Amino acid sequence: MKSLRHTWQNAVGNSKEFSNEQRIVNAILLITFFVVIAYLLAGIFAMDTHFSGVMLSILSGLLLVLPL
Repeated sequence: MKSLRHTWQNAVGNSKEFSNEQRIVNAILLITFFVVIAYLLAGIFAMDTHFSGVMLSILSGLLLVLPL
């Protein structure tokens, strides 16, 4: 559990280096990233190519925005 908390803090940002607004945006983008991946996998397993294409486009856009 401690390593999960440490990983989350590293992904969202340290409170000493980032403002609360930046940390909130990072958290929302990270959660959205995983939701889009889940939808993408669901679309692939459902064989819905149009839906998967849209989700892949959104995922690509998120990768450009995420502060990794």
